[in-house]
Amino acid sequence: IIAPDRDNNLVMGMSYVLIYVLVLKIIDILDCEKEYKILKSISQVFLSIIIVTFVLSNNASYMARKEVYNNYYSTSMRILTKIENYENYNENTPVLIGGIIKHSPNIAKLGNGFISNDYETWNNYSGIEMINKFFHNYMGMTINLCNKTDYEKIVKSEEYKNMSIFPYDECIKMIDGILVVKIEDNPAI
Repeated sequence: IIAPDRDNNLVMGMSYVLIYVLVLKIIDILDCEKEYKILKSISQVFLSIIIVTFVLSNNASYMARKEVYNNYYSTSMRILTKIENYENYNENTPVLIGGIIKHSPNIAKLGNGFISNDYETWNNYSGIEMINKFFHNYMGMTINLCNKTDYEKIVKSEEYKNMSIFPYDECIKMIDGILVVKIEDNPAI
């Protein structure tokens, strides 16, 4: 989500700089004595392998990040469509989104581990603020969030537990004047 429209990101900048360091080192090797050339050449090959591995690993991480972003975006768009199409919904209606959208891209296992899957974005009440920011920043819509007390009360209720999970039609319901979208059965509190 750092730069969803980019193929390369600044975190990868160091790997590009290392290529120039490699070229300078090779030029330095050309002036060395003959007996050290083989040893230095081998070290340069290993340095090249490290650089390429770093570049590939970062690309895999950002491809995974892009996939997670795309998943969140499309799921969020579907959630917003359900919210906006709900009978009697207006911009003042408090909304509760309960649960985590789980998506683990397969390519993430090839990454550097630096990028998480961002499940925390959708986790518990503190994460609901992130949802609102995501909706506002990427979809141009701000939702009226319920407060933390109502969130905790509703996700513990039997009425919430009896709802279907998103994306089914029964995943959205008005409970105590709050429009509830159920993402998972037992959201964090």
